Amino acid sequence: MTDKGTEGLPSDWWMTDDVATFLGVSASTVRAYVTRDQIPAPDRMFGRSPGWKPRTIQTWHAARPRKSRPESPRV
Repeated sequence: MTDKGTEGLPSDWWMTDDVATFLGVSASTVRAYVTRDQIPAPDRMFGRSPGWKPRTIQTWHAARPRKSRPESPRV
């Protein structure tokens, strides 16, 4: 997702914005997940910026529990 020309990083690394886009949340939500250890540890740090291999996030996301819809009462 990250363009090498923009970030100077290979496209096989996802940065916070890339993870946020994939998850459909804001970058600040991803940062909160990192702070609260609710997302896998970064595969690599680029300075102070965390980077993940896409597969790390995809595997974690696929295994996340989903909120189920409450059953509607049958009438």
